[in-house]
Formats: sequence, C-alpha cells, structure tokens
Amino acid sequence: MIPPGWVCPPSFYAANDGCDCGCGAFDPDCPDLTSGVCQFCNDPGGCNPSGACPGAIDPINNVVCVPGSPEICNNGSDDDQDGATDCADSDCLGQPGCPPAAWACPIAFYGTKDGCDCGCGAFDPDCTNLSVGSCQFCSDGGSCNMGMGCPGTIQPMNNAVCN
Repeated sequence: MIPPGWVCPPSFYAANDGCDCGCGAFDPDCPDLTSGVCQFCNDPGGCNPSGACPGAIDPINNVVCVPGSPEICNNGSDDDQDGATDCADSDCLGQPGCPPAAWACPIAFYGTKDGCDCGCGAFDPDCTNLSVGSCQFCSDGGSCNMGMGCPGTIQPMNNAVCN
C-alpha cells in the first residue's frame, strides 16, 4: 500500500529496484533515512528536479529536500516579492520541496525543525522516523488526532495518519 505523502509514481514505491529519495514518504527499498543511500533522486513529483544524488535531498532524512534549497520551491518565505510561489503559500502544497498535497496541518509546521508533527496526513520531515514514538505534537489544527494527546489514534507504524 502506498503511504500518504508519497508524491512519486506509485510503481516506484517498494519496487525492489533501488532507493527512491525525495518522494515525501520513506521508500522501503532504502536501508535507512540518510541521503547517502539514495539511488534515484529525480523521480517525477519528487523534490529534487536536478536529478543529481543527493542534490537537495536532506542528508539525515532522504524523504524530503533541504528547506530553502535553491533547487526546490523558492525560499520558503511568504514574501511574494519575486513573483515565485513560496512554500509558505497555500498554493505551493504538493510542489517540489513544499508540504505534500495531503498535508492537513498548518504549513508553518512542516519541516521547520520545530518538532515532529503527527496525524497531519503526510510525514513531517522533523520526525526521525514513521513510528508514533517520534511524535512530539499530535493535536495540531488539521490533524486527524486533533484535541487528543500523543499517541491518541495515530497509527503506530505510520505517524502521518490515524487508525
């Protein structure tokens, strides 16, 4: 089953064909989350359009790209001075380097090194892994576990979604 947040072609997920990185969810073909294990870094829909490995792929979380990288959705600020879509804009959801379209919590909580937000519909790059044990915030606005403490109804092995 394709996990929530996976933005690359479904046929690339757990295909036993090599480690796909920057796809918004962890590929089981990868032995760990570091960017050093990446074999494919420019999958369609992924956050690293240049294609070079590791490119903009986060060195400690190969699920996402480094926020603010020049290779991804502009600079992450909502300045609108340059005419480009910024990651802080709601119309950037699902764009390379920005929260996946499935992200339901406030955009400002995604990948900002402010703690692991869970139940948001997509994996938060601030989480060390998909386990509910890595959750720090479980009741953000928009979370499927809103108003409950951790772990609440969050799935034990996929902290992006609830049971």
